[in-house]
Amino acid sequence: MRVRRNWLFAWMCAGVLALGTRAHAADEFQVVAGRLESRSDGVVAAQGGATVRLAKGASLRLEPGTKLYRVHKQTPLWLSNRGRTLTHLLALASGRIDVESNDPDLAVMVSAPLAVTSFVRGGRMHIAAEADQVSIVNLDGSVSWAVKSWKFTPLAAGKVHNIAKGSEAESAILPAPVVRLENNLFGGFDPRGAALSGVSWEPVPGAVRYRVSVEQLEPERRRVSNVETTSAALSSPPRLDPGRYALSVQAVDRFGINGQFSSSEPFTVMGVRSSDGGYVDAQGNIIAGYDRSVHLTYADGLLMKGQHEWGPLPDEIVLPSGEPMNLHLRQAGDTRLVSARLLPPRVTTSVFVGPKFARWPGDSLRVEVRISAGEPRAPSEGAAPGAPPAWITPRFRVQLGIDDLPVTWTQNGDTYVTEIPPQGGEGPWIVRVEVEDQYGHLLGRDFVEVARRPAPAPAAAKAPPSGPTQASR
Repeated sequence: MRVRRNWLFAWMCAGVLALGTRAHAADEFQVVAGRLESRSDGVVAAQGGATVRLAKGASLRLEPGTKLYRVHKQTPLWLSNRGRTLTHLLALASGRIDVESNDPDLAVMVSAPLAVTSFVRGGRMHIAAEADQVSIVNLDGSVSWAVKSWKFTPLAAGKVHNIAKGSEAESAILPAPVVRLENNLFGGFDPRGAALSGVSWEPVPGAVRYRVSVEQLEPERRRVSNVETTSAALSSPPRLDPGRYALSVQAVDRFGINGQFSSSEPFTVMGVRSSDGGYVDAQGNIIAGYDRSVHLTYADGLLMKGQHEWGPLPDEIVLPSGEPMNLHLRQAGDTRLVSARLLPPRVTTSVFVGPKFARWPGDSLRVEVRISAGEPRAPSEGAAPGAPPAWITPRFRVQLGIDDLPVTWTQNGDTYVTEIPPQGGEGPWIVRVEVEDQYGHLLGRDFVEVARRPAPAPAAAKAPPSGPTQASR
């Protein structure tokens, strides 16, 4: 009878607002990551979820949209014949929550819809709650559950107990899929990033979908992709920036319960760094900078195929001539390759100032600057034919003698045009035009010498008309 009174006391505590001072409540229930948004009758995990630390070392991980009633209290309860256990009491309205208590002498008890109550002690528990269904998962440790009574039933580790109106079912957590990566090395030379292709796994019986999680390990640790698919392959691969990554897959059953994660599969996306003027074109070709050298990032320990054999990848790859170079790279002890094409700089600039025999006053000068990549631009690159290279930001300078001359440029495709009207002064004049890129490298120049137009000769005075001669009279 004493045990029953303690359970009734615990349930009453879980049905009212927590008592105690605000400072004491803050110590017992502290948000350490993410954010909880207040509602009139509880709190809801914001986008990105929330992590809550409870007193004595327990913790909660709430998925986005999970709602807790404003209920939290600590009290000692009789959970076994070993005596009372300090227990956190919570009320879950809806959503998904991971509950963890590493101390076997500390428990977390959660009430849920359908009059379901469960607790974990010295382990981890997952609860998914909706109005008409509750699922309890024993991830590890001691977990028990009860429905509309205080008679708790232990749930074995690795098991899932699903409770719906009028039915209950128990099953095992879905096992981890066996993942296959066709490639563990990718070239992230495309400006859009490297497509994570060639990822598949063995189908898991009982799975209705799969969740593929990609975590970036370098340059910073963060989750970059969480893709769900119904097939046993990553059919819509995400694009990834250069860095080091790890991938894992888990199956999801018909109740929406996540299975075990597969072992983490590491892979690398190489990047490229070049000197001024270098870039990667829309086809993924690496264009060397003005010094014809490039450096591959996240490529430590890779092998590169030379003319006859494989050798360590040099810290800097230099084009020995103006000819293209095919790069073939792999990890030591692996046969899977990444190939790329290294090309010399190919920006072509023409500058024209004319006409070359201009005279002032009178003639206007026309300046035309054409900047191209030295090759036809394919429509698939998303730019109209004749467009200037997207990686070049031209800077123009027009001088009259040693003074800068302000002009207005108009652009037509890859051609820039300006007009210079006749200038004053004694002449002759020197007009210079120079074009640089955004790095200050000279792309092209031209000049013209403008002579002064001679002044027109004064008109000869007209002789007065002669009078009639004597003979004509």
